[in-house]
Amino acid sequence: MNYIEEIFSRVDIQQISDFILYGSESAPDKRPYIDRIKTAQREMTEELRKRWPDEYEEIIDIAVRYAAEIEGVYTEIGLRAGLILAGQIRFR
Repeated sequence: MNYIEEIFSRVDIQQISDFILYGSESAPDKRPYIDRIKTAQREMTEELRKRWPDEYEEIIDIAVRYAAEIEGVYTEIGLRAGLILAGQIRFR
């Protein structure tokens, strides 16, 4: 394997994403996206039910609205970042 192939073999989308978002890389989480989402959702709902059983439904509604807005914003940011990167690659 030549050095260029070695560079591409180290490419990991999660590390690139973490670097762009946080300025550092992290160990990639190899779980499928759906597993990562389900784990986070389960942990959140269990904690909310435990702490606020009477307000659980209202809190979940608020959290879902917030998550939907964040999802939209970060999708737009990701698309713009991808287009910027594609433009830079095109002219190299």
